[in-house]
Amino acid sequence: MKALRFSGLLVLGWLLAAVGLSSPALAGERVITIAQYADAVSLDPQHTNDNASYSVEKPMIEGLIGFNEKMEQIPQLAERWDASPDARVYTFYLRKGIKFHDGTPFNAAAVKANFDRVRNPDNKLRRYTLYKVISQIDV
Repeated sequence: MKALRFSGLLVLGWLLAAVGLSSPALAGERVITIAQYADAVSLDPQHTNDNASYSVEKPMIEGLIGFNEKMEQIPQLAERWDASPDARVYTFYLRKGIKFHDGTPFNAAAVKANFDRVRNPDNKLRRYTLYKVISQIDV
């Protein structure tokens, strides 16, 4: 019994030592380290179409809507939305109190600017073809 108790204490000691070796990031640090199978092409979600870039971008961005594990649409930056009967006009109701990383308020003008940017063929963004079917955006 003493040998079992001793080995249990020894294992506990190793675990505590291992925990002490891995210290949390300091409050002032602003570094994120990740490991993945390939380099991200870009951090611009409108100019990438590869999985490596998506896996880096996804934790940093949100869309108006997202999908849950059942692939059902769920609110993200839009708290709700309506579609016309012919599904040609969508109205998004944005969450209030949201800010970008620099403190700039998130609002309808920011959403429109983002859509206008990706819909502009002069920008040559990879996702242009997904958005060029949008004929008009009103704020």
